[in-house]
Amino acid sequence: RVTLQVTNVRVEQLQDISEEDAKAEGISVLPLQDPSDPSAWWQSAPGKHQARTPQQSFIKLWDSLNKDRGFGWDANPWVSVTEFE
Repeated sequence: RVTLQVTNVRVEQLQDISEEDAKAEGISVLPLQDPSDPSAWWQSAPGKHQARTPQQSFIKLWDSLNKDRGFGWDANPWVSVTEFE
């Protein structure tokens, strides 16, 4: 059993996601790279959706899951953001 405490819920448009938010969604720096290095590359999973910033990697991930359903990055849909501990 896992218990999570919800600390915040809000609605925002998808394109408002920050670099820190993208990291919280699971985007991580490639292995053997320093996340503080501005030349580091980021990915959603090993070898997937690689890009120069966490946000760009998240965009690739989002579009791979949602673009064909009409909710791509360019549509800038409203999304629910739930933060928890």
